[in-house]
Amino acid sequence: FNTRLSACGSEEERRAVLAEMAAHGVAPNVVTFNTRLSACGSEEERRAVLAEMAAHGVAPDVVTFNIRFKARGENLERVWESMAAASVRPDGVTIATVFMALLRWREPRRGARVALLRRVLETATHRNVNGVVVVNGAKAICRLLPDKEQLRALEALVAQARGGT
Repeated sequence: FNTRLSACGSEEERRAVLAEMAAHGVAPNVVTFNTRLSACGSEEERRAVLAEMAAHGVAPDVVTFNIRFKARGENLERVWESMAAASVRPDGVTIATVFMALLRWREPRRGARVALLRRVLETATHRNVNGVVVVNGAKAICRLLPDKEQLRALEALVAQARGGT
């Protein structure tokens, strides 16, 4: 059913597959909800899928959060905090996805971007995530930051990450 769900082109088709699953006594799992989540076009749709996921007692996994980080319109800080609250460990894909999201983030508060970047770098360093991903992502974002003090602090974190590889 999950494979069929991923091939659906509309919410109407997805609902039909979900109804068929229910008729056969097949409960949706995290793959079902991640498939639906990746098809969402708006934050409102993502919230509805996440609420339904919680109502079914299905816990999010790292893929759930990677999808959310990749989605436009998500509050990256909130997603990072909810991932930590769910005790889901970020992986290399998570770190790379967050870096890409930070590069396109149009957050007017530059400090919020820097704060999240620091949290991601610290997590990546402590979790021994591929140092190349960490270093390249941090370098790319450092180029966006005009404040010399922030840049020096981030470069120190990059150097720390390099030492961990």
